[in-house]
Amino acid sequence: RSERNPGSSDAEYKPPPPLTDAQIAAMSLAELHDAQSKVAEARKRVPADDAATAARLKDEFYKLQAKLQEKRNAGGGGGGG
Repeated sequence: RSERNPGSSDAEYKPPPPLTDAQIAAMSLAELHDAQSKVAEARKRVPADDAATAARLKDEFYKLQAKLQEKRNAGGGGGGG
């Protein structure tokens, strides 16, 4: 289901809070997937004039991706779901 608001604008956009390396390291596979999804969506919506947020989100996206790959390779899937 779409949660889009036709009247919304970039001024109302709020990126997700910054993630620390420690937070990412402590995440389960499901949490990593969820966080990466949120960061990916935020990267599409960040205003063009907000280079700092865009750079942070890009960095977090790749950190999350690396941790996901690490967990998959280690078989750290856990009970999931």
